Amino acid sequence: MLRAKKRKAAQTAIKMSPGHVHRGGQPLNKRTASRKRAALIAFVASLSVIVIQQNHENLVNALTRPVSKVRIESMQQFVTEEELRNLVSRYLGVGFLTFDVLGAKRSLEQHPWIRRVSVKKVWPDTVAIDIREEVAIARWRGSQLLNQFGEIFEPAEIQRLAGLPLLIGPEGEQYRVMKQYRAVSQQVFPAGLRVTSLSLSPRGNWVLVLNDLTRVTLGREKTVERLARFTEFYQNSGIELHEGFVSADLRYDNGIAVRLEAGRSAELALR
Repeated sequence: MLRAKKRKAAQTAIKMSPGHVHRGGQPLNKRTASRKRAALIAFVASLSVIVIQQNHENLVNALTRPVSKVRIESMQQFVTEEELRNLVSRYLGVGFLTFDVLGAKRSLEQHPWIRRVSVKKVWPDTVAIDIREEVAIARWRGSQLLNQFGEIFEPAEIQRLAGLPLLIGPEGEQYRVMKQYRAVSQQVFPAGLRVTSLSLSPRGNWVLVLNDLTRVTLGREKTVERLARFTEFYQNSGIELHEGFVSADLRYDNGIAVRLEAGRSAELALR
């Protein structure tokens, strides 16, 4: 009987009030814990004040040190490092905290070749620039360029891009012309042909130039079928005839009209 009573006494659990933490077998007083936390916070704050007071001059010099260095973090083809530095130069010379990141970004994005730019400050006196240039796909109406999205941009000089295809059309029709350019380029590519120019007249007529040599008139309708007929004829004709092509008119239901280099004309009926 005595043994049974001892086991029962040993198994008795310690009961604690809700919200109290038991550490080392003793309940922790909430008020004591709060005092300890407050004392620790006060100590850290006091220590921070002492450190700041002792290093006040160094901290002020570090925070007001002028941003004077420009670091270019990207490779670019059309925008020079000198141009980038000139665009942000008026923002330099101010303290690290007061450097105008948004102003520098807006200034850089005024450059016609810059599509997107990232500007960030690097402690203690540097500004880092990362740019993404426009990708020119074609010339538009001679003096402008189109990017891969069909958007117009206008750099000061585009002579070095004379090898890009020339697209021409009414104002505001660049997206339509770009879409047609991609379609006809894919259609003639298997025949070894390259579209070097494509124009859309105000009346809706399509005219393209292939390999800088042959002018092809597609007309306003059935352009896919007409161009397919021409590429079939081109692939089946001899190389001698290829070199003599000056122009081809595809505005026929059953054939094409070809003008050769020597001035001879030929009407070809295809079935």
